[in-house]
Amino acid sequence: MSEKWYLLKNGQQTGPYSKEQVAAFVKTGEVTPHTQVWTEGMSRWIQASQLRWLYGHQQASPPPAPTSPHTEQVNSTPNQPVQASKKRNSIALIAIIITALALLYIFYSLVSDAINKKNILNSEVYALAMEHLLNSQESVDYLGLPIEVSKVNGSIETKNGGGTASISIALEGSNSNSFGFLFVRATRTDGAWFIRKLDFVSAEGRYIYVLKTESE
Repeated sequence: MSEKWYLLKNGQQTGPYSKEQVAAFVKTGEVTPHTQVWTEGMSRWIQASQLRWLYGHQQASPPPAPTSPHTEQVNSTPNQPVQASKKRNSIALIAIIITALALLYIFYSLVSDAINKKNILNSEVYALAMEHLLNSQESVDYLGLPIEVSKVNGSIETKNGGGTASISIALEGSNSNSFGFLFVRATRTDGAWFIRKLDFVSAEGRYIYVLKTESE
């Protein structure tokens, strides 16, 4: 593969060019012995006068130290490798940020679930629902005592003495394969909670009306 050369002209990097193109620039005056050049495999920029294939054995005295804002580029590789490195660093940084946000979301979700579960277990609605469940002989016969709560879900909202609740309680009894969910709907009026719907559905599809309403 032919060599590709980069040039520094007026503090700006240009290229890549073939050897033939660089030689043509010498003839037109676009490249002088003091023009900085670089190709892959070189550790730093050099003057064009150091290229034997371009200027033979001529050696030019080094020019004064650059004072432009691009001085740092003279002793570095071209912008293309630098830009590639910056791009990789940017991608890595974005990946780290996304991972951190995902972990933060998971942590927030776990904390929120824990707080929600605690609020439900400490609520009057939960206490009323479990009281009615234990007073339902059909439910107790199916599940078997003791009855354990494995998970709760849902929401309870209150405002100015009123409120609504819609929760589900995963239950497991002492009888074999006795597992199911207690579904609760309740409303709050003048500071007092009233159970409006309380049904138990077993894992095998059995339906028990723990607390029957007037419409049932």
